[in-house]
Amino acid sequence: MTSLKLSFHALARPATFLRVAGVTCSILGILSVVLFAVGVPWALWLSPPDRLHGDLVRLMYIHVPAAWSAMMAYALCGLSGAGYWVWRHPVASLISEGFGEMAVLLSALCLITGMLWGKPAWGAWWVWDMRLTSMLLLFLLSVSVVLSYTLITPVALSRKVGAIVASVGLMNLPLISFSVTWWTTLHQPASIRWFAKDSMDMAMKMPLMTMALAFTTLTIWCALRCAMRRLQTFKDARGLS
Repeated sequence: MTSLKLSFHALARPATFLRVAGVTCSILGILSVVLFAVGVPWALWLSPPDRLHGDLVRLMYIHVPAAWSAMMAYALCGLSGAGYWVWRHPVASLISEGFGEMAVLLSALCLITGMLWGKPAWGAWWVWDMRLTSMLLLFLLSVSVVLSYTLITPVALSRKVGAIVASVGLMNLPLISFSVTWWTTLHQPASIRWFAKDSMDMAMKMPLMTMALAFTTLTIWCALRCAMRRLQTFKDARGLS
C-alpha cells in the first residue's frame, strides 16, 4: 500500500506526469487512428442494414460510442475532481478539466445523433424520455464543470468549485445507465448485455465495439493532451519540476 501511494505521488510530479502522459498519448494516438481507419468504413458502409430501420441504424455506430465515451469521460472527470480534494494537487484538477471538456463534446454528439435518429424513428426530434433527459443533464453538468474551471477566479477557487460540481455530477451516471430498466421509456433497452445473452448480431456488434474502442482511445488522448498543455504552462509559470 505504501509503495502504491508513493507511486501515485511520484506520478503527480509535473515532470513525471508529462513524461508518462506523453508516452501514453503516443500509444493511444496510434491506436485511435488504426481503430477509426478500420471502424468507420466497417460501420458506415460494410455492415448490414437493420431489418426495421434500414441504413438509419448506421447512426448507432456514432451515437452509442459517443454516449459510452461521454459517460466514461465524465466518470474520470468526477473521480479526478474528487482526487483533487484528497491530494490537493493541480494535476488532478487539470485531468478533471480535460475530461470535462471531452464530456461536453461527446454528450453533445450523443444528443445530436439521437435527435437525428428520433425524428424518422419516433416522429419527433425530442421527447422528455428519462434516458434523453438524463443525458441532457450530463451535458449541462459537463458544461458547468468546464465553466467552473474556466471562468471562476482566483484559480484556487475555480479548482474547488469545479471539483465539487464534477464530483456531485457522478450521481447522474447510474441514472443514465439504468433509466431504461427503472422506467418505461421510449428509448430502446440495451442491445448489449454483460451478464445475459444480447440481441445484437455479430455483424453489427463487431463494428460497434471497434468504434467504441476508437472513441475511447480518442477521448483519453484528447483529455490527456489538454491536461499536458495546461500543466506545461503551469509548470513554466511556476518553475516546477
